[in-house]
Amino acid sequence: MFVRPQLLIILIFVAIFGTSGCGGVSDAPKLYRVTGVVTYKGQNVPGAKVMFMGDGTKPPAVDITNDDGKYSLSSLAGPGAVAGRHIVAVVKESEAEPFEKINMSMEEAAVAAQKPEKPAKPTSLIPAKYSSPQSSGLEFEVTSGTNEFAIELID
Repeated sequence: MFVRPQLLIILIFVAIFGTSGCGGVSDAPKLYRVTGVVTYKGQNVPGAKVMFMGDGTKPPAVDITNDDGKYSLSSLAGPGAVAGRHIVAVVKESEAEPFEKINMSMEEAAVAAQKPEKPAKPTSLIPAKYSSPQSSGLEFEVTSGTNEFAIELID
């Protein structure tokens, strides 16, 4: 039986690479659904960044709470978080204030250029200790299946 060289190259390529990649063993970690709600002083906290930081050996998973304070974590590998212990940070800051005066005369603009205003820095709208996983005191264990963690922030 005579096999054309092009067909032989394709068959060798498929034999070598066809079993890897799609449908093969993946290096991506197994992820599990993690949801919950963030509250502070009995109120849901919209627009807060929720960060499950793992324990230093796991990839982080994050989300921003919706208008009801609810979150559903995702990581670079997809929706969910890897199983195991996670230290957690929550950040909620005010919007930075824009420069005060936008419409000004040329003279005012020249004076302002000599001493430029710095925009106000955003301030934390929740206790600052929650902005770092090391100081937040928040720790959760993600297990196989669905995980729901209510995060209640206190002063």
